[in-house]
Amino acid sequence: MIVGPYIGYQCAQFTLWVRGQSAAYVNNALGGGVYGAIAPTSRITISGHIGYLGGISTNAPGANVLQVGTKADYRFDSSWSGFVGAYYDRYSASGRMGTASRDIRVNDVRGIFGLAYHY
Repeated sequence: MIVGPYIGYQCAQFTLWVRGQSAAYVNNALGGGVYGAIAPTSRITISGHIGYLGGISTNAPGANVLQVGTKADYRFDSSWSGFVGAYYDRYSASGRMGTASRDIRVNDVRGIFGLAYHY
């Protein structure tokens, strides 16, 4: 079992649609969190992380990001493994643009799966 800190940077670009109008939004965030992994058998590894990134975008408003994720890897042999995982990011920002106040909340859930080759 391992547990330790991580430092993260994330650049995300969204296109938001509201009432038939769209707007592009780019967010940069920097921060960190805690990562952990356990190998219950020699073939299986389960990992996870939780962290918080502070918005550093120059376009207003820059969003803060809560990150949570988990992934499981299964090693078929010394060269190949398969993996499956899920990640959740919650973006939140508040700010003023001219005379209007803006609140942004975006929940992003992603699933991943695939094969990996080890050399």
